[in-house]
Amino acid sequence: MMRPSCRALGSLLLMAGCTPPSARPCGRCVTEHPWAPPTVRSGTVDAIAILGDMPARASQLGASAPAVVVAGAATENDWAGAFVDVPKGACLLVYARGATSIDDVDVLVYSDDGAVLAADEARDARPTVLLCPQLPQRVYAAVHTVAGEGFVALGAQLASLDRSHAIARALGAKGLVADDIQTDSGAEDPEAYVRAHRVRLGGVWDEMRRQELALDARAPTIMALPLETGACVDALVLSSNVGGPLDIEAFDALGRIVARAHEGWGARSLTVCASFATDGTLRLRPHVGGGPATVVLSRARPQHLEDFQSRPEIAWIGAAYPLDAARAKRDETLAVEGYSPPATTKTGVLSLGRRVTISLRLGAVRGGCDRVDVIAGMPLAWVDAHLWDDGRLLSSASASSSLVLFACAGDAASLELEALGRSGPFAVTVRGERWLDPAFGALPLAASRLLQYEVGGAEGIPRKRWAPVRRIALDSARMVAWGETVAPAQCVRVVVAVQGEGAGLDLQALDAQDETELDRAESAEAASVRACAPSEAERRVRFQVRASAGRLDALVVETNGADGI
Repeated sequence: MMRPSCRALGSLLLMAGCTPPSARPCGRCVTEHPWAPPTVRSGTVDAIAILGDMPARASQLGASAPAVVVAGAATENDWAGAFVDVPKGACLLVYARGATSIDDVDVLVYSDDGAVLAADEARDARPTVLLCPQLPQRVYAAVHTVAGEGFVALGAQLASLDRSHAIARALGAKGLVADDIQTDSGAEDPEAYVRAHRVRLGGVWDEMRRQELALDARAPTIMALPLETGACVDALVLSSNVGGPLDIEAFDALGRIVARAHEGWGARSLTVCASFATDGTLRLRPHVGGGPATVVLSRARPQHLEDFQSRPEIAWIGAAYPLDAARAKRDETLAVEGYSPPATTKTGVLSLGRRVTISLRLGAVRGGCDRVDVIAGMPLAWVDAHLWDDGRLLSSASASSSLVLFACAGDAASLELEALGRSGPFAVTVRGERWLDPAFGALPLAASRLLQYEVGGAEGIPRKRWAPVRRIALDSARMVAWGETVAPAQCVRVVVAVQGEGAGLDLQALDAQDETELDRAESAEAASVRACAPSEAERRVRFQVRASAGRLDALVVETNGADGI
């Protein structure tokens, strides 16, 4: 007799109103396992954890506790945002961070009328913007996931205006940052505002021209911007009734953009230096509305360029010659300064949107560095360069034309180059740097930043190559200080360059007798201050420096003379 199958038996039982015993399945129809059903819990991913160390770093620099604007899972080209209230007189820091699967994300901040107040749309996953008064009482902060999929969080923190400079420098914030952070339009007392602006810049400035202009969002307003060989021109725009952010751009004689002021409200400025004489133009245009503005053009001579406090914001106009002529001119200048002929020379062409990697052999003597010149030929514009040694950054720089890098460690390096403005030919030469010091090899990245800070003119020759260098350790909880006696009618200039896991440095020069602040500088990589004595008596000066956040290793160089050289 045939036995009924499992399915047939189940059907007979159901027809009879019975349920087959589930605890005793037939044959191998069901696989037994030891696990209970999965536990499901409601909740969300910790957005603060996605934001990483950014909230803590900002708080250490003086910002408020963080607030999460929006957070959630995002796919490519997703947008999310929310309104943020901004107290009167406060600065607003906005940043986005994503999971490791997010490759590119942008941050934008809008006013109620839809105008963009600030944006960080760089090709990375760490966008950060900082906005300072005058601001609307409410802004709309948005995050745009450009590439990748995963969890994305948008955070915001408030900060006081007096800490905004340090926060912007240390965190690399875009928007209203660096020395261009202003509290007003400068209209109440223009003369005082111009004087204060020049103090922030450093150096010696002569006023060239002052002109009243009528600005309108419907069309740009154009003004002549004459540039002399080796000199710099600063354009300060004082606007009181312009109803929105103001764009300020500088163009060379060929119509190429060479500098752009930071986005923002109120008074704005940009500084342009030229390696050759040219007739440039200044173009101004508000985002919305219009109104009157005063443009003040001031000029600094070449001998004062090294005293600028805002060196990272200066744009050099370059690529004035064909490649062969530019290379011959650079080699001739360096030979006059005592440099040896290049040990390595390579050439190529840079194209927009394409990064080129070049392998270089290094051969600096002990205690020295290699000097890597990237020479731009017409029409190449805006070159970005990074020098690497097996994944370790040795040096980086960007310029509107030719530039110089310094490699103070390693026998070989990879040079990454990219054209950001216009395609064109280039040449790379490697030769030994004449400024030698044992400290350079101990802190190669800080050494390269120190050397780059100390270069003078478009040829990039360090002016302090015989000054001794010393090494110090910095952290945010301890001030490193030392005293100096400045001779009558003399000046002492201190330059500090850093590397390490911390962020930013705060450098001051104080009168040792009454604690009066003589000079101050804050920067992410390198900064300088200068203290001078009156002609009739010497002056005791205390220099002090600390890290803005975390710990840093630093190199310090001091020079003295009639102007601090």
